[in-house]
Amino acid sequence: MILYTNFSAMRFGFRKLGKGAAFALAVALAWAVAAAHPAGSEENSRPKITGAVFNIVRNNFPYKSQIDFPKMLKKGLDNLETRIDEVLVEWDKNGGGFKLVAGQQEREFRYKEPESWDDLEKISSDAFSFIRKNTNPEERSDSDIEYALVNGMLSTVDRHSRIIPPRDYEEFIIETEGSFTGLGIVISTSKGWITVVSPIEDTPAYRAGMKSGDRIVQIENESTVNMSIVEAVHRLRGPKGEPVNIRILRDSMTKPTPLTIVRDVIKIESVEHHLFPGGILYLKIKNFQRNTTDSAIEAIKEIKKELGRKKAEIEGIILDVRDNPGGLLNQAASISDMFLKYGTVFSVKSGTNVSPYSASGRDRFELREKTVVLINSGSASASEIVTGALKENDRALTMGTKTFGKGSIQNIFELEDGAALKLTIGNYLIPGEKSIHRVGITPDIFIEEVGFSKKKVVYKTPEFAFLLEKYREEREDEEGVRDPDPPVHSFKILNESLTEEEETPDGVSKPPSDGEKKKRREKDPLIAAARRIITGTNGIYRSDMLKTAGEILEAIGREEDLRIREKLAGLKVDWAEGENGDGRANLRVKVIPEEPVFKAGDEGRIKVEVFNAGSEPVYKLTALISSENRLLDGREFVFGRINPGQKVKWEAPLKTPENVRTRNDECVIKFFDSSRKEVFSQTFAVSFKGNERPAISYNYEIVDDGRFGSKGNGDGRISEGETVSLLFRIKNSGAGAGEELGLYLKNRSGKRVFLEKAIEELGEMRPGEMKDVAMRFRVEKQDKDKAAEKAEFDLTANDFQIGFSSKYGIEIPVVAAAEFSPEPGAVTLPRDTEILGGSFEGAQAVFTAGAGSSYRTEGAAGQWLKIKLDEDAAGWVKTSDTVAFEGEKPSPDFRHALERSPLITLEAVPTVTDSSEIEITGSAKDAEPVVNVSFFNNNDKIHVINSGRKEQNFTFTIPLEDGLNRLEITAKDSGNLKTVRTFFIRKTS
Repeated sequence: MILYTNFSAMRFGFRKLGKGAAFALAVALAWAVAAAHPAGSEENSRPKITGAVFNIVRNNFPYKSQIDFPKMLKKGLDNLETRIDEVLVEWDKNGGGFKLVAGQQEREFRYKEPESWDDLEKISSDAFSFIRKNTNPEERSDSDIEYALVNGMLSTVDRHSRIIPPRDYEEFIIETEGSFTGLGIVISTSKGWITVVSPIEDTPAYRAGMKSGDRIVQIENESTVNMSIVEAVHRLRGPKGEPVNIRILRDSMTKPTPLTIVRDVIKIESVEHHLFPGGILYLKIKNFQRNTTDSAIEAIKEIKKELGRKKAEIEGIILDVRDNPGGLLNQAASISDMFLKYGTVFSVKSGTNVSPYSASGRDRFELREKTVVLINSGSASASEIVTGALKENDRALTMGTKTFGKGSIQNIFELEDGAALKLTIGNYLIPGEKSIHRVGITPDIFIEEVGFSKKKVVYKTPEFAFLLEKYREEREDEEGVRDPDPPVHSFKILNESLTEEEETPDGVSKPPSDGEKKKRREKDPLIAAARRIITGTNGIYRSDMLKTAGEILEAIGREEDLRIREKLAGLKVDWAEGENGDGRANLRVKVIPEEPVFKAGDEGRIKVEVFNAGSEPVYKLTALISSENRLLDGREFVFGRINPGQKVKWEAPLKTPENVRTRNDECVIKFFDSSRKEVFSQTFAVSFKGNERPAISYNYEIVDDGRFGSKGNGDGRISEGETVSLLFRIKNSGAGAGEELGLYLKNRSGKRVFLEKAIEELGEMRPGEMKDVAMRFRVEKQDKDKAAEKAEFDLTANDFQIGFSSKYGIEIPVVAAAEFSPEPGAVTLPRDTEILGGSFEGAQAVFTAGAGSSYRTEGAAGQWLKIKLDEDAAGWVKTSDTVAFEGEKPSPDFRHALERSPLITLEAVPTVTDSSEIEITGSAKDAEPVVNVSFFNNNDKIHVINSGRKEQNFTFTIPLEDGLNRLEITAKDSGNLKTVRTFFIRKTS
């Protein structure tokens, strides 16, 4: 979290900020209202906010050298083509311009590379106007075009700066200014998923069993794939006492698990405290909110009072900021001030200007006890300020793992259209003017927690030295980014809970009592180590504690190594210590089989066998898989000591999710020995075989005649005051089965439409299978001036077990009721005729009747005749399309007419190739015109076909990058139904 204005991890349900609460140094909200766009004949076709955004960035962004105008233009247009189906940008390889495709039109833009903000505004505005004019306004708004364009450009300036759309900005204001209810989790986005950074203790989410790293894959009836954080917050927030239904997926789960969590007012005590034997005070700061310092002082006074009765004093303090995502800067400064009599707490750097903030030297409240600060990779922003202030001012010893590394400061600037610009205006520095942005703070004592079982290994093979090498590789192209400081001591510590079998969340537990919390903290191995360090060291300063901590740390290291050795011995691994010679050069590695193949839903194992063909033993051998596939990346293997001529094998279980895609992944297995450095590596491949996916076809009949709980006059129309059912006929027209298919109807009509039944679990649906589903809603009566014109819905079919989701838009006019008169009898349809699901032009076609077929009639509404098809189904035809029935018994002859998204078919595509390009041949076809087919490689749009054919054939050559290529073809029809076909090709180098 970047102080309290950061959006990279939004917290909901636990923070209230007053307008005067913000620290006044560069982090208070800054308001800048954009000037109105000059009037003119082109006013409506020009961007509204682009010029204002450029002015704000020009005047407030401090790092002018990072601004690259040609790069901004390219990124802005590339981002735009990804967001708008009908748009493609083709860049001139020789420079000097680009070609824009928008709908059926093309235009070449010839220009010199932009050299100023004015140049950039002119070119981007011309591109905006062309795209606005030639794309379908029903598919996108003007702001969709502009925000995509501007955010793409801003991403090259600073990855944390962007436009916040109006509704998202309203949510932010609620977040920082208001009081609301929620679940109690910190979320972020990771690889397109809404991911839990951490559940907040004693909140509904925490009690429901949510854990850090959980991916929220569904909220109510909506997939969260590519959902923004603010959209997720909006859906998860709601009135106190109301439940929200979600599904979560964690690495240990083979399928998403449903959870129902009841929203509540989130009252977070940001400070937890306990008194351990020996007068050691434990302070856990969970986040920095308005009352954090006051709460900490209150806790310390309470402990001192308790000790005073025993004529004792506080002997030391453990300050725990692990998994603390940050918060208010003024609170971080105040907490630091409690420990510091003098010195710099932090500095703010804006451009070349550095403004320090020093300790106040106050006498109000000062702590002079020995202090250990516990940190980890979840310690960010404000918690890093406290850690840096105490470490660099020699006031506290730090222990744990490297912190997150968030040092940006952002301001918010309001814009004319209700949106806002979030812009980085500087960085904060820890004492010594050290930037921690993307670097983090390394603890003095680097301790990694490990755990071992046959099913799971958590050894974190690459220790700090290896992490440093990897960090340098990732940052080699970045200027001015320093290396993390090395630790003074490092060792591993056994934590049995890391490999305990996880229980699937199945309910809500009671909040833990203070006694239970204390017991849990006492079992924490890092807290236990910190207690020993405080008890056994001298002095209150970091340097003095480090001088006298050596023997204690060596003892802890020996004890932990013995515990690890005993644990591994139980798993038949010899963890003996020894000097590695050249034996590791004679190791022979075999993956069994050489290329494992895992099918969707299978439980298998990755087996690695190591043979020592040398004459010397190898000690403490471990291995780690590095892969682009998250199912494989980070898998660990433990072999231990391997004697000459000995063969050792380790198996890592692998549960393959049902939603896995067919792909082939290159894996690098890296081996480490007791030197704690990588000694060699070997490459192998793993293949995954995905299942075919279902595809949903549907139609719907408007039912207002009493069937399926409806209440109306039977005229086949939606009218105010009626309760209407939509009878959906759902068919799996795909090649694969649905396993846990659900159907959801979402209202987009506001309060005038009230859904009574909107969810149906269809369960398993095999290819070709059809099911009827009735959804029901009520149309409220409105004032004449506010009468509803149409009922709008989203129909979504989801199967999270196999990773399938489709959404369809439905619009039905709301009209005055027609007079319905019963007319029993029968009619003949002399020609092939569409039977509609309602009595009005444009109603959904539900069946096609064969020429000469005949049907019983139920009644008429104006020119429309209602006919009976079977016991549950009816439909409407025009009276003029019928003739009198002359037989004895009607003979129905009809077939289903179903809506479906375009069908994409492809000729066989390899999963592995050494070619630099591949030819894709196939087609996209539909009953409606296919208006757009787009081709992507690794999210880069490389080709588009904007047409109106019902069958669009294509042969297209796609360039491939080294490694895994994620190829995607999308096809959209004139009814805005879209199909996405995703497949993977790995290019070997």
